[in-house]
Amino acid sequence: MKISKEEKSLAKIKKHKDSKYIPKGIMRSRMKNSRVMSNVKEVGEDGLIYLKTGEVSSLIEIKAIDLSLTSNQEKNNFFVTLKALYQIRGINLKCYKIDDRLNLNNNKVNLDSKLEYFESNEKKKALLEESKNLIEYLEENDFTVSSKYFFVLTAKTQEELEKILDEVEEVLNDISPKINYEIIQNKLEIYKFLTNVYLTNTTLDQLVWSDLPEMVAPMNLIERPSSLKFDDMEFSLATIKTLPPFIDELFFESIFNVPNVRACISVKDTISQEELIRWVNSQYQFLLSDRNTTKKLSDATELDKQEENFQVLMQEIKNGDEKIKEVSLILVITGDKKERDEILRELKRLADAYQIKLDIPRLRQMELWQTYDLGTKSLDDYSVYLPTMTLSAGFPFTKTYFNDANGYMMGVDIHTSLPIFYDPFTLNNSRTSHNLAIIASTGGGKSFTMKKIIVNEFARGTKIFIFDAENEYKKLVDANGGEYIDLYSKKGGIINPLQIRYIATDEEDKDTKETDCPLAKHLGFLEAFFKSAFEDITEKELVMLLAIVEKLYNKKGIYKNTSINTLESFKPTDYPIFSDLYNFLPEYSKDLKSNEKRKIVEQLDILLSRFLTGTDSYLFDGYTNINLDNDLIAFNLQELLYSENQRLINTQTLNLLTYLNNSIVANKIRNDKLEVKDRKHVTIIADEFHLFIDENNFEVLRNFGQLARRIRKYSGSLIVATQSIKDFVGSNQILRHSTAIFNNCQYQMVGMLKEDDLLAYLELFKQNPLTDTQKNFLLSAKRGEFLLNIDSKTRLRIKIEATELERKMMGE
Repeated sequence: MKISKEEKSLAKIKKHKDSKYIPKGIMRSRMKNSRVMSNVKEVGEDGLIYLKTGEVSSLIEIKAIDLSLTSNQEKNNFFVTLKALYQIRGINLKCYKIDDRLNLNNNKVNLDSKLEYFESNEKKKALLEESKNLIEYLEENDFTVSSKYFFVLTAKTQEELEKILDEVEEVLNDISPKINYEIIQNKLEIYKFLTNVYLTNTTLDQLVWSDLPEMVAPMNLIERPSSLKFDDMEFSLATIKTLPPFIDELFFESIFNVPNVRACISVKDTISQEELIRWVNSQYQFLLSDRNTTKKLSDATELDKQEENFQVLMQEIKNGDEKIKEVSLILVITGDKKERDEILRELKRLADAYQIKLDIPRLRQMELWQTYDLGTKSLDDYSVYLPTMTLSAGFPFTKTYFNDANGYMMGVDIHTSLPIFYDPFTLNNSRTSHNLAIIASTGGGKSFTMKKIIVNEFARGTKIFIFDAENEYKKLVDANGGEYIDLYSKKGGIINPLQIRYIATDEEDKDTKETDCPLAKHLGFLEAFFKSAFEDITEKELVMLLAIVEKLYNKKGIYKNTSINTLESFKPTDYPIFSDLYNFLPEYSKDLKSNEKRKIVEQLDILLSRFLTGTDSYLFDGYTNINLDNDLIAFNLQELLYSENQRLINTQTLNLLTYLNNSIVANKIRNDKLEVKDRKHVTIIADEFHLFIDENNFEVLRNFGQLARRIRKYSGSLIVATQSIKDFVGSNQILRHSTAIFNNCQYQMVGMLKEDDLLAYLELFKQNPLTDTQKNFLLSAKRGEFLLNIDSKTRLRIKIEATELERKMMGE
């Protein structure tokens, strides 16, 4: 006697006593109930789903695509190309949406690793613990529930299915913006899908081990007038009662993506050309009747528009350019009675906005379930006819989410209400650097956002240097045990411009190493420094001055072949200062035989005397006395930037910017000797960046541009922020240097912009233009709302949020 697959599975299970296996009685109850609630007969080894009706299905996962920020032209192109999918001859398609929690396990694992690493640092530990607690809170309160989308294609035979599948792939590959998809052939993934669709309490282990799809069925199944009950879970099924043939785009989006509601759109090819024409004529007659009786101008205008649509539709049907499909929408609403009623009210509210009428058919819940199930069954009196263009414009797979596993929660996605975890140090093919530009008009929340980034990066071990233009960051620095250094006072810090800089390299395939010799590049910095310090210095004077400086370095034992490794053993007092350089002039001059050169040295004597008195003296003539060991250092530049002495602003900014190169390069050299988990990132932050612009001297902007270009190779990031974007397009030269900086920012976080600021932004970022939707968002954005550009294809609308502890650490 032939033994069935089910009997073999029962016998197999009976031999095992492990708790994950199902007792025989329970198995039989489930099998019995599966006859009415599941059409799945078998999940084949070939990755196909074989149905009890003799049909065969294939499962395709469709990745969400957010169309809300695309241009009208992009959307129209998308809808037109998607229309071809629904026009495939003989297609039987079901579009499923199931709830899926964001997988934040890697986020928690990374936080655990950081907590272990910073076990002895109470401040960092506190914020890291709160970050982990926040994730757990979000998970427990269902704030991480997203949507997962699938196509199920069904055909009478495997050959027919393969043919349709080829056509579907061809259409999907041609769609722009691109739809990412995956044909699911792995049994485990198919069973995951089935367990979610069927609301089963059978574990995935039990299903996979038994390899019996019938196990998705409940032990007990009860049909009530307006609900079904599977074991302890009760739910209601709602469907469309009426839907206009012409309707606004994305009309399915909001209804389809309500949390705690599973959804299925069924698309069938069931109507002939003759029936199509009869249906259109019938609908057209209803329309004319309404038009003749209406007395409201607004209604008449709308009906006239629909009349035109019907005429176009009829012509396209006759030409073979348009088809009508039988469409049904089934919504599975879970929760207790009160929760289901609340969800239904919300669904009806969303549907009413599009003149869609929803209904829970009484005494027909099992019929509706069987329509929701895999297969081609439909409920004729709850199906609607839709043109394929209308159907494609209703594309509902739009609930995207963004999560960097190593990141921190920046805020909430305004479109989906899901948390956004962001890590600027993520590297992949589309994210190749770590720089960020934050741009917003006054009151947009720029500084608040910057502070949130700082405290979270600091807690994760990033070394941070802040150019504080407005004395805004002292409270933050004090709250986190950092150092706040004044660079424009007698009591402040000194950075000796003559202390050798380790300038990072521009060469793509070469990194700075401890065996490199930095003197030549350092002299290049001094050339820029002297040009800023002495506005009228001649070319001959500059050449002579650099030669004298190099000679002085030689006296100190520093040559062009002196390596970084050697210089690392130097103390700040081992380097010359400007007093030494000034005093060296007579010694250098006495060996000169040319009177012209002696006269140049005499002129240099006058120029260099500037560094011996006044502000230049206490800013530059001394040994470096600041320590960069702390991981959080802010440089107070407020008085410097508001001194209106552009010469000093340029020289001190260049002095600081290039000195930080030593820390960046030294960090890279250390990182190369460490395991990945122990490596440190470096971030340089320049807030109120527009204050560093000088229309007559572009050395500062040029050096920031070099830093923006080079720092990515050194595990580093540059963050610039401004509320005055207009200043960067003031002249062609400023625009050219500014573009070099901003174009090297992988990320842009753009907040609310006034109209003239938006125009300036578009000029500065014209290589990465905004759509009309994105422009409108920026013009209407509220404080703390930003457009976050991740790469050329990923833009998010984010509401920045901070916890109480973050605010405290931010000094708010």
